[in-house]
Amino acid sequence: MPISAILKDKYYELDAQLRRRFWQPLRLTMQIFHVLPLAAAVFVFFLFADVSQLSEVYLSYLENATGPDLTQLSLLTVNFSAALIGLVLLSALLYAAHFGLSSMRINVIYSSYSDPYERSRIRALQRTAGACLALAPWLGIVVGLYGLRNHLGLIFNSKLTGSQFAPQMFLFTYAPNAWMIAGCFSALGIAIAYFLDHYRKRRIICAAGALLVPLVAIGLFVLLTNSHPDAKIRVSRDLRAVLIFLAAGYVLVNVLIDRMRPRLLFSYTLYPSTGFNRQVRRRIFTFILVLLPWAAITLYCALLCDDISPGSNSSAMIPLAMALAIALGLVTVCKLDQFRENPALKWAIILSILSLFAVNEYEAIRPVASIVSLYRWLGPLASIAIELLLVVGTLTMVAWLSLKSGFPAFTLAVLALAVTTIFPVPIWITVTALVIACLVLAAVAFLSRLPLVGALAMLMLIPGWRNLQWDPDVKPLPAMDATVTGRPLCMRFETWLEQRTWFERIGTDFPSKCPLPTAVAPRLGHEGTPRQQPVILVAVEGGGIYASAAASLLLAKLQDDDPQFSQHVFAISGVSGGAIGATIFQSLDRSAFGELLEPADKNSGLAEKPSGRSIESVNSQGPETCAVTPVGGGQSIEPRYFEEKVSEIMKGDHLSPIVASIYGDFFGASTRRALTLAESFRESVEAVDRKAAKELKDPFDCHWLETSRAPALVLNTTWVETGFRVIFAPFTRDDIGDRSLYSFSDKDMPGDLFEDLRGQKGVRRVSLIEAAVDSARFPGILPAESVMMMQAASTDKGELWNFVDGGYSDNSGTATALALYRALLPVTPQNIDLKIIALTNSYVKPNLSPESGEINGTKFHDTLAPLDAVLKVRDGLSNEAIARLCDFFNSGKGCDETGTESDSPLQIVRIDPQKYGLALGWELSKTSLGLVNWMLGDAKQCNAQGTIQMVRDNSCVLKTVHDWLGGNQFRNSTAP
Repeated sequence: MPISAILKDKYYELDAQLRRRFWQPLRLTMQIFHVLPLAAAVFVFFLFADVSQLSEVYLSYLENATGPDLTQLSLLTVNFSAALIGLVLLSALLYAAHFGLSSMRINVIYSSYSDPYERSRIRALQRTAGACLALAPWLGIVVGLYGLRNHLGLIFNSKLTGSQFAPQMFLFTYAPNAWMIAGCFSALGIAIAYFLDHYRKRRIICAAGALLVPLVAIGLFVLLTNSHPDAKIRVSRDLRAVLIFLAAGYVLVNVLIDRMRPRLLFSYTLYPSTGFNRQVRRRIFTFILVLLPWAAITLYCALLCDDISPGSNSSAMIPLAMALAIALGLVTVCKLDQFRENPALKWAIILSILSLFAVNEYEAIRPVASIVSLYRWLGPLASIAIELLLVVGTLTMVAWLSLKSGFPAFTLAVLALAVTTIFPVPIWITVTALVIACLVLAAVAFLSRLPLVGALAMLMLIPGWRNLQWDPDVKPLPAMDATVTGRPLCMRFETWLEQRTWFERIGTDFPSKCPLPTAVAPRLGHEGTPRQQPVILVAVEGGGIYASAAASLLLAKLQDDDPQFSQHVFAISGVSGGAIGATIFQSLDRSAFGELLEPADKNSGLAEKPSGRSIESVNSQGPETCAVTPVGGGQSIEPRYFEEKVSEIMKGDHLSPIVASIYGDFFGASTRRALTLAESFRESVEAVDRKAAKELKDPFDCHWLETSRAPALVLNTTWVETGFRVIFAPFTRDDIGDRSLYSFSDKDMPGDLFEDLRGQKGVRRVSLIEAAVDSARFPGILPAESVMMMQAASTDKGELWNFVDGGYSDNSGTATALALYRALLPVTPQNIDLKIIALTNSYVKPNLSPESGEINGTKFHDTLAPLDAVLKVRDGLSNEAIARLCDFFNSGKGCDETGTESDSPLQIVRIDPQKYGLALGWELSKTSLGLVNWMLGDAKQCNAQGTIQMVRDNSCVLKTVHDWLGGNQFRNSTAP
């Protein structure tokens, strides 16, 4: 036979072998996976493993679970139980979606290229993949907990080096006792043994178990024995050798038992009448072998772990939580696999998701207070799991109907999105076209007796139809024709000065046009020398919950140190989270000193808008619809009164209500995330001060009068359509004189601060806390505040205006504070010293050294580089605002010098959220709150040795402010 013929035969044989051994298994393998459950599992894993906000959630759970106060035991039980149920259902959904959407089929008649054995292995691979997908939430939590431990270790070991404060002052988790360690590791050992026994016929899983069990045991042992807050993960050389020897011995014994080699264990002559065959004895010995490492760890900790004393601050709860998460995940997977072919499992998942959907829709029509109460009761982990269940469940249903009907729902949705993005087609035209197409398709499908296609078309119709309806969150407002007729800023400032207890006038009243400032009688200092009285403007930066905590704690510290502080503060410029923190402090200040303002109509906060008038009255008593409610002379203020109250407020769960409101947006429903966040903060304030909570609920324009003791609030937002800053403030643009700044009080701006005309007899003006939340509307977390400015009151035509987080234009708040400073400076009396305090994390001068690694760009020049530029410009605007502020006060020095000199009118307090890993979200643990409090400093620790430079500088700023106010003895005698 010629060589060519032989080669040709070999080629055909190779072709057949490749088709049978490679391409056929590869095709079958690809049929195992559907993109939806795989993508959902990957998303869930990284959500739980790599999102810093979830690390705060884990730490909060551990702090609440291990604290000495057991009064909240019932709530903790509900939190953990709800989280467990939610995660189990999420695993079940991913598992069922994997099998339900898989398109793999086994042919009854095999072709010449078929391999039945290979198809059996593919089935085994399908089951293994299902187990991995179901484990995704639990493994994500385990990785997230490990990242939390590393984060805490990095902070307490390296970033707090040189600090005089011990790490135990910040870490609020407590070390477990021997019984807790024994229980957790015993549960993990039993769960692993049960899992490996359940999958004993899956060689891949058994082999992986033999290798991973000793590694996991060693890893958790090392974490447990290095659980001191500032301990590095260290293992001595001798201990490392012992652990490696034990791990190798474990693997060897496992292999011998698996192959039934030891005659001592498997000889029939040694066990003639036990009734157990060799396979049963192998299962028993394997089960015992898996339990040995965990029993050894428990015994070691009970006898030798003296440094883990119960009740002391420690991170030892983290490895125990990791052990429980692994155990629960393994047991869940085993039970899912056990009932995989039982129809009851599928119906249980469907009914659970439908029940959650019904509850979610029911809560959507109830007051936001019920949403806040319900989801705070369930807790953040349960809330996140519920929203993931609803979203993934809905997508799974659409994908299943698409698979069964052949209708390309996802392809159609992606095509519509691409057409709308590429071509300048108005979104309402695209939505209308899709609604019509779905209606036609549904009608044809039902007439053709294709119910699945019709059901899918009707399901696709729901979000489009709801989006075509009038958005109830968009507020239609008539155009404002009347000019603002309020008193000039200079006259209001003069009236405000006259109400200060430290102010004594010399001369006559201001004329109506405010020509020149008057003088005041100088007060005497400690040594009998005249000194100027400070009037302070405060700017607080944004950044989610940590910015809220930093702003409120800074103001609380200053107020606790000197009760006269708030009387010297004319206004606070706040952005995003800082705006919320400033608003909460202002309401607490008014409540503490008995100055509460209310709308004229005390029933539900409704008041008729005066015709042809501005939102402010021309007399000095403030807005015409506001009135002073006498509440007595205020409370007796104890040391650290404000600091303790704001700490309790910031420790509240403000994440769960926001998460609970996401699913409604998924179907185009009315979004109430902003309202739920506002209600969440109001309820937290109500828990510590009912009067202050009442103030937060009242209209914004009633929050300040010139006669008020508390400062005015200037809350910054960003106008989406123009990019300008727009402020909630009792002042107008003309008052401040900044051409790049607008006020909601201005002519042609949304009058009466977002009137709400949704069928109400009166006008419900935006509340104080809602105005603060409007400053924190970062898209993706909170939607934009939308206002429809009508061309005329009798028409339906208008223009849509949107307002978002003030951090887009200036996240520092200093641009507005500087504009207000410039407006007040010419009319400030000679013996009044105008000051600015700025709380910021912006740094004007980055480290340009290549060795620092601080500036390192991307290699994707055409894609990621432009996106990075857009995002960095937002930070750059804040840095620019800080730089302009420093240049205004001292052009020859940098911010580091200008903002810390005791004789400078500008004082800068800095925090570093990036260095200490503070999460940008709405959940803050006690540990992170303690770090924020520590970074702000303590006036009594100025120039103290043994602390880092930032804290030392901040402490000196607080002392400087205290000296401005007279330098009396500190009321707050307790260090933070």
